[in-house]
Amino acid sequence: MKRVIIVLLTLSSSLALMGCFSPTTHQRQQQQQFAELMQARMQQANQQRFQQQQPPQLQQPESFITEDELMNKINQLPALNKPVTYQIQKAGPIINGSRYLDPEGNIERIRIDNLSGDSTYMIYDGRVATIKFMRAGTGSPPITIATIQRQVNGQQQVTTVTGQRFVGDDVIALSRGFLVTRGGFNGFIYELGKPAISVAIPEDWRITSYQPGEVLETRHLLAHKPDTAQQGSVASVASAVRSFGSTIGVARRDDFALINFDTGAATLININVDALARPLFNQYGNPDYEHIRWRLDWYNTEELGPVLLSREDGTRAFATILNTNEQHVIFERRMGINWMVAKRTPNGGIEVVARLGLQDNVIPDLVSHLQSSSELAAE
Repeated sequence: MKRVIIVLLTLSSSLALMGCFSPTTHQRQQQQQFAELMQARMQQANQQRFQQQQPPQLQQPESFITEDELMNKINQLPALNKPVTYQIQKAGPIINGSRYLDPEGNIERIRIDNLSGDSTYMIYDGRVATIKFMRAGTGSPPITIATIQRQVNGQQQVTTVTGQRFVGDDVIALSRGFLVTRGGFNGFIYELGKPAISVAIPEDWRITSYQPGEVLETRHLLAHKPDTAQQGSVASVASAVRSFGSTIGVARRDDFALINFDTGAATLININVDALARPLFNQYGNPDYEHIRWRLDWYNTEELGPVLLSREDGTRAFATILNTNEQHVIFERRMGINWMVAKRTPNGGIEVVARLGLQDNVIPDLVSHLQSSSELAAE
């Protein structure tokens, strides 16, 4: 009898335990499934709420326009009656004596063709940037031609209003478009109204972030050698000696070159790569004329082809005819040349002005000056 009671008690206890734990386990499974479902829903809701709260990172147009439609907008801009005068400053460009400001932000990069007024500039706002085209000196509002999205890996994605996309490391303004570099020695050139083209230079050179000359008209890019000298090494000492020799005009330091991206032909420039590391502007917001951006320029001419203007060794300024590598000294001063600037004249010529001490020296027509110099040298 006792055994029966014990068995019954044991059986009833087991049933009771089963009755207690079996539903609880099932409930826990249901609760876990419900919790997972709720977490998924909350995560989705939080993600939607986060996206709604975030400012738009890049205003991608839902529909693009054609290149013809873009060119119709640009062709409606009025033409210039005379060339514009301009000066690039840190606070923004001064065009025809007045500072030009864009209401959407600060202008960080700009390239101006003073003869036509064609200008391209960029406005950065965090990781987003806008590329605009304008005809300087006409008072007409600018036209947005592309947007830039800075990606987390450091690259930049450029999307034009016509739907073309480029990904690269740097974006450089040209007078009628822009250049996107990739890997330092490759890139893409987008010119308004024309198909984009790819460009490449030798791998031991790097496309410089500053292209002050007429890239589209001359088919030449400014490039520099990477500065690989190590501090304290014999190589860095030798580099410093060559740099000093280059400055005083007794040794060459060909750290820059103009490279024709169609033919690969290169013209070496006797300027130290340190000119790239200098500040672009001084403490007053004016150009630091020892920076590479202000030390050279290049133009296309009908008579001589592309011509490079450069302040190289500190005491002399040169004009180099790129097709022949014929070099002419156009300014010289033992105490140094303060600065040199050039611009297009109303008839399409090139005027060059150099500050020698307290005096400005002017070459009103560069082509005529070079032709006369060549004739004198031939006699």
